[in-house]
Amino acid sequence: MNDRSTNERPVLLLTGLTGALGCELLPRLLTAFPQHQIIAPVRARDDNELIQRIRTVTEFAGLGIVPKDRLMGLRADLTEAKFGLAPVQWDTLAARTQQIFHLAASVDFDLPLK
Repeated sequence: MNDRSTNERPVLLLTGLTGALGCELLPRLLTAFPQHQIIAPVRARDDNELIQRIRTVTEFAGLGIVPKDRLMGLRADLTEAKFGLAPVQWDTLAARTQQIFHLAASVDFDLPLK
């Protein structure tokens, strides 16, 4: 998130990108907000898995390769405070984010209610 070329655009935060709703919303957001970068926090073990999960979504949505200045995955864990990000990453994300589309959900029906 410290790449100079990506810091020039305002940010839309899109959680749940890898789910059905996120995959449907992504092309619409790219069209409706051409000046924005969409940052999508994604659960991934490493950068390779993050890249693959983003690629799977963009291919399924018929988008092909989306430039990093328009869509950037961010390895994060939404169940952790501040997504488990380092303080500087969190502060940068918070400062640049103009809108949040929160579509993430846990669909593991075996989890306890708490």
